[in-house]
Amino acid sequence: MSGTADREALPEKVFDTPVTRQAKIRIYDRVFFFLGTLGAVWLAIVLAVLTPRLSWVSVLALVLMWGVLAYLALPRLNRMMAAIYVPDYFIGRTRTSDGLLGDPLNLAVRGTGEQLATVMHQAGWILADPVTLQSSIAIVRSTLTRRSYPTAPVSPLLLFDRSQDAAYQQEVEGNPAQRHHVRFWRTPEGWPLPGGAHVDWLAGGTYDRRVGLSLFTLQITHKIDADIDVERDFIIETVTRAEPAVTVDVLRDFTTSYHSRNGGGDSVHTDGDLPILDVTAVVPDPAAPDLRPGPPSGVPLQVWLPALINLVVVPFVAWSTLRTRWQIDADHTLAATTLVGSLVIAVMSFTMYARSALARRVLLAVAAFVGLTHLGGLVYDSTVLQSGHALGAMVAILVLVALSSPKATDWTTRGS
Repeated sequence: MSGTADREALPEKVFDTPVTRQAKIRIYDRVFFFLGTLGAVWLAIVLAVLTPRLSWVSVLALVLMWGVLAYLALPRLNRMMAAIYVPDYFIGRTRTSDGLLGDPLNLAVRGTGEQLATVMHQAGWILADPVTLQSSIAIVRSTLTRRSYPTAPVSPLLLFDRSQDAAYQQEVEGNPAQRHHVRFWRTPEGWPLPGGAHVDWLAGGTYDRRVGLSLFTLQITHKIDADIDVERDFIIETVTRAEPAVTVDVLRDFTTSYHSRNGGGDSVHTDGDLPILDVTAVVPDPAAPDLRPGPPSGVPLQVWLPALINLVVVPFVAWSTLRTRWQIDADHTLAATTLVGSLVIAVMSFTMYARSALARRVLLAVAAFVGLTHLGGLVYDSTVLQSGHALGAMVAILVLVALSSPKATDWTTRGS
């Protein structure tokens, strides 16, 4: 048989397939994802090394460095590493938005959403607010002032490639830093647990004991109690005491008992059992609040924030450049170029907000060029915080990081 005939006899999957449009988009996004990560790390190093010491300027620089590291650089590095070593299949663990392994799943439920909402309501559990700008500001304010916030938002964790369908909590003595809370995910239709058991909901219950810094990202977050089995048993006790119709079955040794860490770096340990709450005999109560999705719907932060930044910062930069350059450039070339570029960025920001994939890609390229240019200028400027390069680099990197995120990609891809 000839070589051509042998090749034609092979299964189709062994041949090199052409690069699809979606694959090209993924490659493009990964390039700018890497550039955004590199730029954030570079900016953090510059802020740490090139600022004056023992002054308010150095303190401000350190605060900015922490912000860049915690909310731009380290989450990106974690996502890159997690894509390599964190399994992308069910192992009884959730994942953080940065791709790290999150809290273990330590509870399951059989029953409808209405029945689950009823028993949680009867047991005194309160639905958490979705994570929005307003709720995030509210929880920071309540934590600093130690004022009660019983519906404080719960950070999203991912299971089945989506955030929790609902999160319930019980605040402890009016202290927003301490609370019992549990997240619920509806399982896919017909999906079996390892071993063959079927449940309608999976849940992860933990106890927030204080506010602190994440070990892996340095972000401000709640720190959980290590013994998650105690919280699991607390949830079961409150539900079964409030509703006698609820029964409990236990899958022994569902996972191996272990000591590990969650996405915030907190120690967790469990015996590996998975209790299953059966609420199928519960009569739904119309007065019980309906389950709500964890994250809010609408335009994601990663889209509207860079669009807003472009529409606010770019006109200011254009005006400043025109005011100074128009007088010193006889041919006005630079001033005219700046004006045209500003108009292009403004138009691209509007159309990207309206789900244009092309506009997002154009803005990514512009942000990468501007950011790397300003970072290069920072290396030669010893007064970092007094330099326009610092502001330009931070704004460009923020836009680059936001628009190269999966949420921004999904938003514009669905509209194309």
